[in-house]
Amino acid sequence: MGRAVRTPSVDAAACDKLVRTVQSACFVIAIAFFAFGVALALFIPASFEIRASYFVFFGCVPTLGFYLGGHLLGYLTGVVYRLCERIATQSIRTLARCGIGLLDRALPPFLGAINKLAFTIVRWGLAVRVLSHRACSLIKRRLKQAFVALQNFSCLLIRSAALMIISSQGKGSRR
Repeated sequence: MGRAVRTPSVDAAACDKLVRTVQSACFVIAIAFFAFGVALALFIPASFEIRASYFVFFGCVPTLGFYLGGHLLGYLTGVVYRLCERIATQSIRTLARCGIGLLDRALPPFLGAINKLAFTIVRWGLAVRVLSHRACSLIKRRLKQAFVALQNFSCLLIRSAALMIISSQGKGSRR
């Protein structure tokens, strides 16, 4: 049976804080427009109808628009926040999978080529007979050590990538 992949939950507290901040900012702008409409209605010398129209068009309509727009914008900000976090999480997972896949595909041919080159150099050295048997065995031993070191390094990279993925999944499940 396959295991279901759990997506980490979005940090609800941070999302709610962002939504409240957006709504509060729109509420402050709404209050400013309401005060502006009241000021126009009180301090502009005109008839009552003109003052009332200033209050409605420069005070109440923008106030209502910013107040309702703040609620709508807050809701949409929360949705976008959750969506961006999911996209970022999935992108990091996909990049990690691609990196591991690249290592799985690229390392064996690379290591094989190094191995072939090492043994070719050793065979060439033996064929020419310029180097003594002791020098050839030393070169062969050093090339094998380099090959093993390269394999260990590639294993270390793969382990590090796996630990990074596991730790990022662990952090997501604690939220």
